Amino acid sequence: MQEETIMHSTTSHSRHLLFLAVGAVALTSFGRPNVAHAGWINVGSEAGDQCVSTGVNDNGVVVGYCTPANAGQPKFAWVANNSYVRLPALVSGQPCTAEAVTNSGTIIGHCLDTVDVDTTVTWSLSNPNSIRELGSLNILTSYNQTGVVTGVKTVKSSSQPLIWREGIGVVPIDVEDCWPRDINNSDVNGFPSVAMSCSLKKTSYIAQYNTQYNRFVETQLPSPSGGHCVVTAINDSVQAAGVCLFSDGEKAAFWPNSTSAPTLLSGGGLPAGTHTEGTFLNNNGNVVVQYTDAAGKQQSAFWNTGAGLLYLISPVPGGTRTAVYGLANNDTVILNSEDGGQRVQAAKWTVATGTVPYGDVGGGLQSGVTTISPSGNYAAGTGEDSAGNEDALETSN
Repeated sequence: MQEETIMHSTTSHSRHLLFLAVGAVALTSFGRPNVAHAGWINVGSEAGDQCVSTGVNDNGVVVGYCTPANAGQPKFAWVANNSYVRLPALVSGQPCTAEAVTNSGTIIGHCLDTVDVDTTVTWSLSNPNSIRELGSLNILTSYNQTGVVTGVKTVKSSSQPLIWREGIGVVPIDVEDCWPRDINNSDVNGFPSVAMSCSLKKTSYIAQYNTQYNRFVETQLPSPSGGHCVVTAINDSVQAAGVCLFSDGEKAAFWPNSTSAPTLLSGGGLPAGTHTEGTFLNNNGNVVVQYTDAAGKQQSAFWNTGAGLLYLISPVPGGTRTAVYGLANNDTVILNSEDGGQRVQAAKWTVATGTVPYGDVGGGLQSGVTTISPSGNYAAGTGEDSAGNEDALETSN
């Protein structure tokens, strides 16, 4: 086990945040001076509907879903690619949500089928009027920028991890009761590497396709003495991040490769005994860390694993919490927070600028960011307008 003591570095900038549950957006309104943000664009909202952007790619294409103003109508998915288009449902009259759009043009989401079973589906930017069901993959867990999707098929009390690729279909990953947590964009023998956690076995693996055996082969990530680890993210260099659990707490972990002992986060200005977890990882090997402060509030930090530096991500003035929703490859972090009036606010953070608010839109009082493109050039989310409706939004960074 390698344990690294982190030097502490913080920025002097403190801005805005938000706590937004995708799929259950609740933005309560209170009086507050409006902060205009010229970059917000309403990309996918119809009169009276409650809408949210859930995915954006490096070309600025946005996807999301809306809950219609008419309570008798189902949720519907949409894509905004120069123009706004509703996406077809798997079954007419059943709800759908679009949750991601890749750089290759695949749109990934969920729909209910004829018997109300939640089903993973895809659409295509080249043919948005066509929908495809991904067979037995009924729980979506991750995707990459080439359109490869991982998920789980559940049968009674057991779960079978699966991976789907265009032209190949669904391929099993033969580790029962393990969940794919993330996949990268670098193919090994025709498939990306998959980060997997297995709660019953208290182990984590990196799975890669092996042509000699014609199946995925798993490499167990090393765990430190006295603890076991849960992987949460993997990058294109097959580095991984997650958390290692001990009898006296949890520590954020970074694996420089699949066979090395994890580096555990220690110090960095956090009080001794602070519970930390690595939640996002980019291709620079940098990690977003979530932790709970002494007051019991959720907070966030940026861990530069190469330099051994931890940067604390501050709330907005008067705010008390931060929640990160993404980390781009240019080291931009998107987050949601609350201001002094406990109103939800969207923001971005970098080492150079600190926390910078995206602001509100259309006379509204709150906003929330949900997603960032891999390059960091675009972000998207939702915001409350002057009529109290939730609008789907996009901005350039």
